[in-house]
Amino acid sequence: MTTTEKTGIKGIPPHTKFPCSCGRSPIGRCVGWHKFTEERYMEVVEEYNAMPDSQKTGYLSPKAIDGFGE
Repeated sequence: MTTTEKTGIKGIPPHTKFPCSCGRSPIGRCVGWHKFTEERYMEVVEEYNAMPDSQKTGYLSPKAIDGFGE
């Protein structure tokens, strides 16, 4: 079974800016998960999937550093 089959994440439409080319991002934009080992990636996916949808919404979104956009 491939990682894609285990997680169901691959296939997210690519983001227009900084698209995810490895297929590991659950939001289609590169979030750095390509750097994880397979074991760490599976841990992070389990943690992410265990989050309620309300927490997932802002978890991987870029944060405003100037205070705007909150």
